Amino acid sequence: MFQIKENIISKDNANNNSLNISSKSAVLIENNNGRILYSKNKDKEMIPASITKIMTLNLIFDALESGKIKLDDEVSTSEYAASMGGSQVFLEPGEIQTVDTMIKCISISSANDAAVSMAEYIAGSETDFVKMMNEKARKLGMKHSNFKNCNGLDDSIKSGHFSSAYDVALMSRELITKYPKILEYSSIWMENITHVTRQGTKEFGLTNTNKLIRTYNGITGLKTGSTSKAKYCLSATAKRNGISLTAVVMAAPDPKKRFSEAASLLDYGFSLCKNYSEKTSKIIPETLKINGGKKNEIKLKTLEDFKYILVNNESSDKISRKVYLKKTVNAPLKNNEKVGKIVYLLDDKKIKEIPIYTSEAIAKSSFFDYMLLLIKKLTKSVYKSDIHNIEIKINDKCYIFNAKLDTGCNVKEPFSGKSVIVAEKEVFNDFVPDKTKVRLIPFTSLGGSGILQGFCADNIIIDGKEADNSVYIGICENIFKDDIKAIIPSELINN
Repeated sequence: MFQIKENIISKDNANNNSLNISSKSAVLIENNNGRILYSKNKDKEMIPASITKIMTLNLIFDALESGKIKLDDEVSTSEYAASMGGSQVFLEPGEIQTVDTMIKCISISSANDAAVSMAEYIAGSETDFVKMMNEKARKLGMKHSNFKNCNGLDDSIKSGHFSSAYDVALMSRELITKYPKILEYSSIWMENITHVTRQGTKEFGLTNTNKLIRTYNGITGLKTGSTSKAKYCLSATAKRNGISLTAVVMAAPDPKKRFSEAASLLDYGFSLCKNYSEKTSKIIPETLKINGGKKNEIKLKTLEDFKYILVNNESSDKISRKVYLKKTVNAPLKNNEKVGKIVYLLDDKKIKEIPIYTSEAIAKSSFFDYMLLLIKKLTKSVYKSDIHNIEIKINDKCYIFNAKLDTGCNVKEPFSGKSVIVAEKEVFNDFVPDKTKVRLIPFTSLGGSGILQGFCADNIIIDGKEADNSVYIGICENIFKDDIKAIIPSELINN
């Protein structure tokens, strides 16, 4: 949901009105950042007529997104909905149409009966639906709008049903940006629907009320409106070369003027704007280091590229960026967890912030995870001098295995301070130590912490040479690779 600051950057205004806009109010915005390119009485409270239905469509698509309704849901027309009059598709009481068809009727033919049918289907009554419309308007920052119905049939500001050109632009931008699927409906010129009633089956033709659909290059929608008091209104959306614009005219003197003046505004906007974009995935580091995780690094991602519309004399050369990212993060980490951001600036003023996310979940590591990572790291490049033959005698039994030298191994028996050889338990699978002689040996590192069961051997021989028999043997899970069954601290080799 968008709520944008009013940033007017147009060279034109209502006083000089170089575009010769005769409509009582008008506004032109670019939809990427929501900046106002032109305005005339943009906040003047006016009768919106059927462009009211832009808010109705917003709520319909909100309900679709939330799963409250589906496109193939069947909607029954009430007597109240069928009695609307004005622009309609002549739905009969009890007639059933799908949500998809109702959206077509609203978007193409501005059908009042279809709008009320959908309002009742979503909220239970038009009254409750109108409450939702006004709540949505407040969230969008529409300060000069209030709705009394869902179709715009009310023809009086005194009744409390009104909006402004800028507010119409806000709700139009919300609709087409958040729900681009609406453009599949609003860009249809002609289509047929089928009435199935007690009187039988008959085809009914829909023709778009927005004549720019056939005449304007890049037009995508959106909605017309007219009553005797509202005169002629239009919210026109168009897109060219990645530039998306919304032009709103209200109270145009005649139908031709609303289309010609909306087209003039769009032409002006496209002449004013240049599109600039950048792949954010190429800006951020590929990975980030992790402390205490099952992996020691995690891949990073962004969910959007940087897009900005340059207006007037703005230059891409004056766009700069700053990447804010910690050197390391601590596990655990969730997928799509925010770990940084890219801040874009134009002339040293912030214009956009794009979050940086993790690309997967990383659990916190245990002691044994750390040992496994350590061994994998140590054995990537194995030299013969790093592998040592260990012979341990306990209770007249002899255990022979290979150990990997680990210069970073600093596990010590806490009371004596003696060195510890960390070995897999499968090496001593037939040995049951005397419980009275077992020592609990804590291990702490950046990768995690744990407790080893340790004991002393009767005799330790390393590479054929007798070692200090007071060295402890710490038992771990079976985590080592190949024929390596233990890690040995460097001081035992040096000694």
